Amino acid sequence: MPVSSTNIWPRRVVFGAGALDNLAKELGRWAGGNALLITDQRMAASDGAARVKAAAKEAGLTLHVFDQVEENPSDKTVHLAAEAILDTGPAVLVGLGGGSPLDCAKAANIIVCNGGRIQDYDLTNPSKAKIGKALPWVSIPTTAGTGSEVCPVTVVTDSRRHVKFSISSPRLIAEVCIADPDLTVTMPPDLTAWTGADALTHAVEAYYSRVAFPVGSALALESIRLIGKYLPMAVRNGTDMEAREQMLMGSLLAGIAFAQNALGLAHAMAHQLTSEFGLQHGLANGIVLPLVMEFNARGAPQKLAAVAQALGAPTSGLGDAEVANKGIEAVQALLASIGIPSRIEGVTLTESVKERLVAQAMGDTLFGLNPVKATASEISELYNRVI
Repeated sequence: MPVSSTNIWPRRVVFGAGALDNLAKELGRWAGGNALLITDQRMAASDGAARVKAAAKEAGLTLHVFDQVEENPSDKTVHLAAEAILDTGPAVLVGLGGGSPLDCAKAANIIVCNGGRIQDYDLTNPSKAKIGKALPWVSIPTTAGTGSEVCPVTVVTDSRRHVKFSISSPRLIAEVCIADPDLTVTMPPDLTAWTGADALTHAVEAYYSRVAFPVGSALALESIRLIGKYLPMAVRNGTDMEAREQMLMGSLLAGIAFAQNALGLAHAMAHQLTSEFGLQHGLANGIVLPLVMEFNARGAPQKLAAVAQALGAPTSGLGDAEVANKGIEAVQALLASIGIPSRIEGVTLTESVKERLVAQAMGDTLFGLNPVKATASEISELYNRVI
């Protein structure tokens, strides 16, 4: 085994039903200062936000709110959030919501503490700026899927180029993550399915990543097992607290796993579908994942065999290639059972659009970490099969 190392781990996680009750205690270290809550308008009006405000008051903090985060936050929104931070002068940031508010909090934090434009920190930028410092922040996820609450990555949409780009730094890891499954109960079935598909894609891609770290791989496999068992239950019955808790754990483990191991071609392709067609991120991942697994089977059959076993597929007496196919079939069946389609309906894929999607996918920072290198023609064919 080659030498490998990592320094990307969550600093503190408070997990379980009722975890949000600990927020005042966790915020107490910043007593006497300001705090800024970064969220979206729907969450800002929720009971969860009211509880965050009450906890901040109990902790002796003056809480301000920025609630303008949209789905797939744009660079413009990130800079607006940065202005809110500068206006407020907070001792701590609090991100509440799904991946979009949490990613926005990280990205705005970068600008405030390090200057420049958010594009300066794009991982694909040959002269990307250094992230030398960041304000402490607390992550409070309300979905079970993105893993943003425990990972050092933020994803921003460039409003001019209409493309997503990623930024990563250990300084972006939350000081505290409050992971309370009670906050995920209000997710409707479709959002539960889409965010669950996102977590599954994180875990699968982290497991067969070309730069996999053994500990990250172990977490990815456990995440796959939890998601395989509990995601259909959570979609069928959103008040099933065991399913909600185990899905939140599956999402959290997948987030830590991809922080160690990175992701691959499914995410590189899905990012473009989100930017081009407005497809929800997890849904886009769920649509492309089985096809990308099929493409990767030739380079990672043993890894896909392990995915099959984690999902409980029958594998006795089969060779690696056959078991790998069982892994692909198990993922297809799981995604179909929660309503993830195999194709995107209602959009037209012209040659010029497809060429742009392919070029952007190949320029995505995750493209080179896939276990099998894909050519432009191969990615083009994969896009043909989903649109």
